[in-house]
Amino acid sequence: MKLPAMQLLRALVAIPVMLLSQSLNSADIDIFRTSSENVEAPNVLFVLDNSANWNSNSSGVTKQQIMHEALFKFLDGMKQRFVENPDFVGINIGILVYSSGNSPKGGKAIQTFLKIESASSAAIDTIKARLYCNEDAFKGNGAAAREAACNAQLAVAWGSSGFDEGLFYGSENLPKTNNAPMALAFNEAYLWFAGKPFQAGKQDGSQETVVDG
Repeated sequence: MKLPAMQLLRALVAIPVMLLSQSLNSADIDIFRTSSENVEAPNVLFVLDNSANWNSNSSGVTKQQIMHEALFKFLDGMKQRFVENPDFVGINIGILVYSSGNSPKGGKAIQTFLKIESASSAAIDTIKARLYCNEDAFKGNGAAAREAACNAQLAVAWGSSGFDEGLFYGSENLPKTNNAPMALAFNEAYLWFAGKPFQAGKQDGSQETVVDG
């Protein structure tokens, strides 16, 4: 299923991105620009809205499907960025979602920062595996074969020849929560960047240390 451009735009708008530039003098628009002032890979943290309207439907497509597909295509775009600009230094990507518990509410890291430094970077496929091919989605006859095909498809671009989006839909990995503590989640993101003790980041065993990330 191809998502309309407007739906993908809404999905990207729904994914606030927090940027920590390696150069305090650089503007956010310089995030993908290589220059003498911006030569190190910046940290890019996706703060995802995985609240209760995760299954809300728009033209037969759920918010969950839109969010996952948009992130997958973003990662495909990263590969193309390296092809188009050999001087591109890459980025470090982390993912934070709303916490699932009520005490304390906030955000939790489900992917610590991974550096994407080339079009063939293993980090791209690692993050893609965070999005799709949940093993619990494959049941019944032929389940093992479908799961294997799903995992193999993680390495190819969305919509490429032979691509079967049906392997992905229904196997989404990102968790859902009934909470929507946006401000607290952004505070958790700040703690992560600042290297300070987390407040809600250890929920569901997502963190093993006393510092976010």
